[in-house]
Amino acid sequence: MPQNMNDRRRRVVLLTRDVELERTVLAAGAAVGRVVDVVGASNLVGHAWGDAGSLLVGCDLAAEVIDLALPRRPGVFVLGTATDRAAACDWSMPLGAAVLLLPEGSRWLSSVISGAVTPEADPVVVIGVLGGSGGVGASTHAVGLALSAVRMKRRVALVDVDVSGGGVDLLLGAEDLPGWRWSRLRTARGQIGDLRGKVPAVDGVDLVTMSRGEQTDVGRDALAAVVSSLSRTHEVVVLDIGRGLGAGALEAVRVSDRLVLACGQDVRSVASSRMLLATAAASGVTGAVVRQRAGASVSPGAVADSLGLPLWGVLPHDPALASAADRGVSPGSKRWTAACDDVLAKLAPGPGAVPGRARRGKRWWRP
Repeated sequence: MPQNMNDRRRRVVLLTRDVELERTVLAAGAAVGRVVDVVGASNLVGHAWGDAGSLLVGCDLAAEVIDLALPRRPGVFVLGTATDRAAACDWSMPLGAAVLLLPEGSRWLSSVISGAVTPEADPVVVIGVLGGSGGVGASTHAVGLALSAVRMKRRVALVDVDVSGGGVDLLLGAEDLPGWRWSRLRTARGQIGDLRGKVPAVDGVDLVTMSRGEQTDVGRDALAAVVSSLSRTHEVVVLDIGRGLGAGALEAVRVSDRLVLACGQDVRSVASSRMLLATAAASGVTGAVVRQRAGASVSPGAVADSLGLPLWGVLPHDPALASAADRGVSPGSKRWTAACDDVLAKLAPGPGAVPGRARRGKRWWRP
């Protein structure tokens, strides 16, 4: 492909006369090392429309752009603030555009500007795994989802948010691998650089994990900065949130696009899970994944019903999981890995895939 065509596909153009919006977007571009061209005159919009890879249309110019009746094209985003939500949604349809509202959409804005989200690329999916009670294998399931993403040829990162979990790297035998851990990243703020090659990587998974002996919460700002960075370079980011509800865990709940609650197949686990949901105010939980237990009298469907959640998967009882964790090898039998693959296919379907249908017909995406 000629170089000038590459440059055009990488070019990001902002259409706005809003000085504050322009300042915010240019700062986001500087943070990821990309230049954003600003167009504020209507007579220049038509040229930019066909000459850029991604177009950010400020809410202040959206009506004027619609009046130009330009041909539909991919890679268009309506950009505004939370107060512009209703108008931005109205304008998105005639423009064929996605909506980015600031500040909550800052992570997606950085992804668009950096090129991690392009007309040809799927956006990142951030999956949070909550442990409803002790002993349900939430961390093991988080590892399983990450490895499923590898099998599906997706770029994946796994982030350890569970301070008391002992370090998710142990489950993959990566405790001695060199690389940055939370001890190095705990002071991260705002936009940070590419973490690939700096954090440990094993079996195709980039890891952000605890150092041994750490008992300090990772913090809200650090968690947000790390997830934002990984979202620019990966297709799937799995957060092992665990059961703790510190600042880092609550931020992980907030930034997750999909939240999965791992629950045991017993009454006590259900009671603990309901308390966690109430405390975390995790109304965006996608669904439940139930860990089977031999001789359990409560069916997986009844567990999900009692939590008021769709049932997204049943993890079979696998005695080999504990042994695999002790030896630091990739966990799971064929049945167990197949169950993880099925859950991931529902949470983060690949290009062209049709999302699975939840039991009881509930939607699987967050409203």
